[in-house]
Amino acid sequence: MASRIPDIFKDTEDSIKSTFDELIDILNARRSILLSQLKEIKLKYLESERMREEHLKDLQKLIGQLDSTEPTYQLSQNLQNDFVSNTKKKMQKFLQPTPVSIQGFLYTNIIKFKRILQMSGNILFTPFIRKKDPNVTFGKRGVKPGQLCVPLGISITNSSIFVVDLMNHRIQAFSMEGTYLLKFGWQKLTKPHGVYVDHPFIYVTDSDQNALHKFADHAIPNNSLDFTAEGILNAPLGVVGDKNGSIYVADSENNRIAVFNTENLDFKLEIGKDRLNSPRDVTIHTDNLYVIDYSVPLHVHMFQLDGTHMKSIIDLKGGTGTLFFCIDNSNNIIINNSASSCMQIFNKNGLLIHSIDVKSPGGVAVTKDGDLVCARKYDKEQIAIY
Repeated sequence: MASRIPDIFKDTEDSIKSTFDELIDILNARRSILLSQLKEIKLKYLESERMREEHLKDLQKLIGQLDSTEPTYQLSQNLQNDFVSNTKKKMQKFLQPTPVSIQGFLYTNIIKFKRILQMSGNILFTPFIRKKDPNVTFGKRGVKPGQLCVPLGISITNSSIFVVDLMNHRIQAFSMEGTYLLKFGWQKLTKPHGVYVDHPFIYVTDSDQNALHKFADHAIPNNSLDFTAEGILNAPLGVVGDKNGSIYVADSENNRIAVFNTENLDFKLEIGKDRLNSPRDVTIHTDNLYVIDYSVPLHVHMFQLDGTHMKSIIDLKGGTGTLFFCIDNSNNIIINNSASSCMQIFNKNGLLIHSIDVKSPGGVAVTKDGDLVCARKYDKEQIAIY
């Protein structure tokens, strides 16, 4: 006769099996959760590693740029001690294949480093002083030939420097060594500002007459005038021409660039009316038109010659005064801002790389050899070549 399991034991066995099954279900559910979390963690880790590698490349590139440009500009000593040298040392541990949070030191310092390099004019950034003294200076305050009273716009040919002599109501020309050559315009001009030379003609803006004047080289000794554009401009300032027969004028109070033909100064078109606030100077480089605009902050805009806006290159914080600028042979942008009492040199990306102390600077232009010619408006009333 088969033995019979007492009911009390059978109930206990069923209870244990049920409890065990429940436990297995719980463990399986927990295992699924853990596997899901592990997968998520793994994905985050892989993404972190990918970001880490990208940031490592960025930082190494930035440090390489810093090393390659150290002879050109210097960071302030405090910043070097506080950031650059520390970053280079700490970078060593990040070169090892160990996980690192993208929110940690590496990411933070890449962002910080990029911001530091973009701090144009910030007190944390001390630009390298290109030269304390110019190579050549000429002119002094006065009314005689060769003397100046508030020199403003500058235009350079292969052998001559043409200077707007504001308070003497004239244009003067000097050799590249500073020897006085000639003067003209005093019978026609009242408040000249910008000058552009394209032999055999010279173009001069007069902000008081709201006019663009065209002088002929052969007529300079007689001080005669060929053409005048009037009734279109309002406080014209900077002026430049292209090789296609057009003259571009910073029409400051009309918030635009006014374009004329070179033959008889007929008005052709306007540029930047919907974008410019008060353009102060213009220049042409690599067949593009560059405009410095009086706004807060200051902007340097690039346009195609047909008026299409390409980009804004520089947002320059700081005071706004008389503004002139040019672009040198290395695509650097040189800005003379009388409010900052210095000549500032930016690279093509808008990073401040040089600064030269100039008390109330006026016009600026670059020679074919890369020298900078700067008007010192109230600093000895001179022209300085750096």
